[in-house]
Amino acid sequence: MEKLPKLNLQNWFISLIEEPEKELLSESELELIREIANKWSMHNTESIVDFTHEQLPWKISRDNEVIPYELITQEEPENVY
Repeated sequence: MEKLPKLNLQNWFISLIEEPEKELLSESELELIREIANKWSMHNTESIVDFTHEQLPWKISRDNEVIPYELITQEEPENVY
């Protein structure tokens, strides 16, 4: 069986599949996206899921229910992202 190389996570990066349509977003929205991406860039999927599942919108929604965007405004700001 072939040995797989060890992964060096310091060399990982996230790339886009396609270029976003930036004209659809304001500069403040783009900046918020950059801030969120920077904050979560070193987290794995499990830690992100754990975080979101502690948020009010997730807790009060039923399985397979679309979570209304407005519910996020009910969350404490430090728990939003």
